[in-house]
Amino acid sequence: LAPATTEGTSTTLVAVTTEVPVYLIGPDRLAVVRRLVESPPSLFRALEALLAGPTAEESAAGLRTAVTNQTRLLSVRVQSGVATVDLSGEFAAIGGQEQILALAQLVYTATASQGVLGVRFSLDGKAVEVPRGDGTLTQEPLSPADYARLGPF
Repeated sequence: LAPATTEGTSTTLVAVTTEVPVYLIGPDRLAVVRRLVESPPSLFRALEALLAGPTAEESAAGLRTAVTNQTRLLSVRVQSGVATVDLSGEFAAIGGQEQILALAQLVYTATASQGVLGVRFSLDGKAVEVPRGDGTLTQEPLSPADYARLGPF
């Protein structure tokens, strides 16, 4: 019997990706774009894709983000349809209308994930009040309805 030989065999692992919706800022309101994330898609991966900012093509098309590139996603927990999104303290540097736009981007992106109906925010692990689209502050879960005038067409 001759010894068994394996010639030129190699294994290539292929990452499987899935598209998720991510919301950027267009000329007048939010615009949805599709991003590829590693499968299985998750809320964490979708939000990380949002925090990565617009691609060169998206920027050229006039899309932008209000979330600063210093902002980091620390954790995401979903319980009873409410996602608690914990961001790094750098998020607090965004002020005024830009913060409302950034929150709208995060809320629309998060609630596009299956099973997420509302979003609460914390910074560096501490619950925070954030502005709705009308500027009123809340710690309650936010939904796209809170930012309806900014929503995509």
